Amino acid sequence: GKGKVAVVKTSPQTIMEDIERVMRLAGLETALPKGVQTGLKINISWQTWYPACSTTPWQLEGAIRTLRKNGYTDLVGIHNDTVVVDTSVGEANNKHRFVTDQYNVPCEYLYNEDFEWVEYKPKKRPFLVLDKVYPDGVFIPKTLVGKNIVHLPTVKTHVFTTVTGAMKNAFGGLLHRNRHWTHSVIHETLVDLLVSDLKSDRPRLEQQVPRLLKQLVDAGQVMAVETEYRLQTREGALWTHDFNRRRTAALNDDQRINSKRAELLRDGAKQALKPVSLQQGTSRQPRKLALELSSSRPTTSSDEVTLWIRDGWTDDEKSVLNDARAAGVDSPMLFGYLPRLHHEELKQAIASHVAAQETLDAHGPASTPEAIEARKAVETHLEISQHRIQELLGHIVGGAKVFLGGGVRESKSVTFLNESLPMKKAVFCQKRNTFTFPTKKVNVLLCGTAK
Repeated sequence: GKGKVAVVKTSPQTIMEDIERVMRLAGLETALPKGVQTGLKINISWQTWYPACSTTPWQLEGAIRTLRKNGYTDLVGIHNDTVVVDTSVGEANNKHRFVTDQYNVPCEYLYNEDFEWVEYKPKKRPFLVLDKVYPDGVFIPKTLVGKNIVHLPTVKTHVFTTVTGAMKNAFGGLLHRNRHWTHSVIHETLVDLLVSDLKSDRPRLEQQVPRLLKQLVDAGQVMAVETEYRLQTREGALWTHDFNRRRTAALNDDQRINSKRAELLRDGAKQALKPVSLQQGTSRQPRKLALELSSSRPTTSSDEVTLWIRDGWTDDEKSVLNDARAAGVDSPMLFGYLPRLHHEELKQAIASHVAAQETLDAHGPASTPEAIEARKAVETHLEISQHRIQELLGHIVGGAKVFLGGGVRESKSVTFLNESLPMKKAVFCQKRNTFTFPTKKVNVLLCGTAK
């Protein structure tokens, strides 16, 4: 089904309430059907008490209390062993046994002989690695089949797998005590155990993860810092709140959005036309190309060619074409039109860019580690929105149309934002439609006598 991630910042005073809150936010009752036994997969990474190493007693207690409060009465603790940990010693030293006894939660020890292990064979596709790690067959505990499982890991570094969390804790219950054999191929192992159909599920997962991460960022629960995602901090929350406030204000300020969009369209068109140089007649007299993005007709000069551009936000293509036709074939003016494309996406990107720049300017340089991280998160917003704006402008300018006086139009291409995109370009020579527009420097020959 569809996964859901919830993150809550807690304190010693509110830990029990926060555990209930985070489980509810994560969709506890949606994910776990009632009327089914629920196993609590307890994580013991080391049999000696060590902070942040194994499931904490308050984590276990909070999960038990929350589950029972929400109608999950049939609970059982789940333990497995490893080649380096004595589970019976570990559950005592880490206070797990104290909690389960206090709440009368029985425990199952999967390594005991009275638990049957059954062979697991995937139905829809072959294993990636598990059949090679376990050539005699992959066996899982029969008692886990049909149970709800609540994993109680600690998110921490791992000497072999770099990081360990809930998904790795899953293989701690599904594989026998020699599961350390899979550490070198942990990613493929998790796919073998958790993805039912690699061919069809993997693309779906790859599509969902970026969208879900964006939702967490938008909700202020995590921060996107360059290429990483980090848990929100108190300082980061202040920066995020300021950014969101400014972004909402920008989205509601149509005049500001329209002004910024016109500025971007003007700059984008100028950048696209940088390679173009004009020469007229056999003497190849240079002519300047003057670009005007305006809803009002600009004035013209005898020593330059004016490209009057209008956009789909203020005018329509039919009006531009009619003006070109009315100007006649002797007009020294070109008539350009930028289509109204990706309106809402461009508006959102502009608002994000404006809000990020304002937030950075308002807060100034950062000095503390939390403030530095918060600033980097806002800088990431700025970079992402800038990249998105450039991408959208590429599509808009790439779909431009330019008409000669009289309404003649021809299609060529131009380099814009380091990508070759189609762009409609006028042909000046009405008698000899012979010159082209390559993606590098362009020389345009104007037919007629140079004045």
